[in-house]
Amino acid sequence: MSFTSIHKLVTYLLAGIGLASLALGGAGPLAIVAALSFVASIFAEGPRIATPRWRNAWTAATVLVLVLVVVWTWMDGGYFEHAVGFAAFLQVNRLFNRRSAREYQQIAVLAFVHLLAATALSIDLAYALCFMAFVVVAPWVLALTHLRREIEGNYPSRQDGRPAADVARVLASRRVIGGSFLAGTAALGVPLFFVTASVFLLFPRVGLGMLTFGRHSPRQTAGFSDRIELGGFGVIRDDPTVVLRVAPPGMLRVPPPIASIRLRGTAFDHYDGRRWRRTLGPGAVVLTARGAASTGTYPLRRWPRPGDRTWSLVLDPLDEPVVFLPPDAVAVRVPTRTEGGYPAHRTLRKAEDDELRYVGHEELPLAYDVLTQQDPAHGGSPSPLDAIDRERYLQMPSRHTRVVELASRLTARAATPIAKADAIEAHLLRMRYTTELPYVGANELPLEVFLFRARAGHCEYFASAMVVMLRAVGIPARNVTGFLGGRFNEYGRYYAIRQGDAHSWVELWDGSRWVVRDPTPPMRGALGPEETALSGVEALLDALRTEWRRSVVGYDLTAQIVALRRTRRFFESLSIGSTWGTSRASERGVQQTTPTRWGWVVAVLIVALVAAGVLFMLRRRRGTTSSGAASGSRAAREASTLYRELENALERHGFRRAPSTTPLELVEQLESARFSGTDVARDVTKAYLGARFGDNVLAANERDRLRARIRSLGSRR
Repeated sequence: MSFTSIHKLVTYLLAGIGLASLALGGAGPLAIVAALSFVASIFAEGPRIATPRWRNAWTAATVLVLVLVVVWTWMDGGYFEHAVGFAAFLQVNRLFNRRSAREYQQIAVLAFVHLLAATALSIDLAYALCFMAFVVVAPWVLALTHLRREIEGNYPSRQDGRPAADVARVLASRRVIGGSFLAGTAALGVPLFFVTASVFLLFPRVGLGMLTFGRHSPRQTAGFSDRIELGGFGVIRDDPTVVLRVAPPGMLRVPPPIASIRLRGTAFDHYDGRRWRRTLGPGAVVLTARGAASTGTYPLRRWPRPGDRTWSLVLDPLDEPVVFLPPDAVAVRVPTRTEGGYPAHRTLRKAEDDELRYVGHEELPLAYDVLTQQDPAHGGSPSPLDAIDRERYLQMPSRHTRVVELASRLTARAATPIAKADAIEAHLLRMRYTTELPYVGANELPLEVFLFRARAGHCEYFASAMVVMLRAVGIPARNVTGFLGGRFNEYGRYYAIRQGDAHSWVELWDGSRWVVRDPTPPMRGALGPEETALSGVEALLDALRTEWRRSVVGYDLTAQIVALRRTRRFFESLSIGSTWGTSRASERGVQQTTPTRWGWVVAVLIVALVAAGVLFMLRRRRGTTSSGAASGSRAAREASTLYRELENALERHGFRRAPSTTPLELVEQLESARFSGTDVARDVTKAYLGARFGDNVLAANERDRLRARIRSLGSRR
């Protein structure tokens, strides 16, 4: 490929990366139009983009778009999105007007601005791919743009702004750059990446909200608001979107692929015959945290004790800030967040129905640990059910006479609350599970249609029917929503909980505590999101996305402190130096003063890597200085050697070329000084530029003739 084609290709790659990063965050209509115009600009070539009419039209368009952006911003206040959209339009402007190295340089700068703006628009894993691609392509664009500026500076331009014939010939050459040049330039991305990573680790972000301007909306999930319509969970049973990742305690090396992990979310107490709602009083309490600066521990029933089991969960942002809990949870540990540059414990509220919520909406997944007790009988006892709560959990909807009669008939021979619950549950388990909602007429009751006509439904119908029938026989009960399920992700080593795993079940008061009952038939597990050929890829992407958001996007001052502590413990474990760590001898009381075997191994590896890097740089430097040319061809090397002889001869006459002076500018200086050997310098310079940047090859006799003329300069004064 010619120099022009390669330069255009890598420049469009860089511009496309910048525009793609903007599109990840949905940066407004202007950015979308700019992305569509990106393809059209590829065909803007030749003399038509160099005419004054073309330039004036784009100038007018830029002013018009700027006015529209100002008016649009004034109307809806979305200043950040509109500013980003205008930056995208400027990129399209440059792509349609790329005439010289100056425009190509502006395209590279705008692409970098787009990448910076995307950090406030997207927190997804796709931004990492854009960043890595930018690190590889940016050195290509910068190097080629600099080389093009040097080529254009070596030849005079025509007065109409178009490149001269010699410039066009050099730019069309296939010998200026090759594969080795692109490979070597791409290697510059490696130190650039490490420098960026170092800055990222040393200077953590103050907080996510400062960069994202609160743009990211939480995911909508049915069943966890203050009220729900009967039948909400059935419509999301087929949704494979992962919302929770759970690592249960004591997970096996090869865990089962599917698990039934129950995570409690919200409880509802009032049912009006068609919908559930919560009627809690002012009994919600703010939990007080204690612990280290990086983590806060919140007691739910008591403070943690030795022997408690630890569950690790990562919850995606939801429209309802519910903290989901496994059974027998006694305490929660939540990492602190950075507020105003300082670590601060999060605010958690526990409601009267044992629901746990965090204050404020999250833009990042919430990572937290839940401690559960192995033996519920030895944990903190719940408070007794007072008269007000008993009345709330015995509330009955009107017009449910047939449901009450069925409950009385099913529990006629049962004496205890648990026995009555067993009878009702056994009756419901004989019915059929389906995600298809039964038809309910305007004057019909959903539960009567479910129990006496359809005899089929999904989990909300089963749970609602059991709660109403338990209350009908005097047993306090409540409808609970959460998640039940889990598919193992081997890449992240956690169980993925999907939207389709949302579930409803029952909690009943047996006289001393709340007891969980699930009347939904087991056939529910056979339905749900199906596995496809891409399920493995989706699992890998979810694991990468989770780690990206937790370790990179969520990296703040608190995470930096934790990382530094882990780094220190790592080096202490290696026992590098005279005072770090202890060996087996020091554990027996003997002071260890020399590095251990692992310390020596790490030290030798570091020295070897540094030495290899130094040798590589020295060899590369010798290779470039010996040739003196970017191209490795023999003709280019011979032309460079010939021109170096000319420079040496001119230095003897007092004419030394500065690094910023091009060969043609040196000839002009010789003409201005009325140097007698100007004609020799002009001929040698023309031959050098033609062979160095073009397709000309100096014949041996021509090279000898020019070398003889250079030697003749020694006799001229």
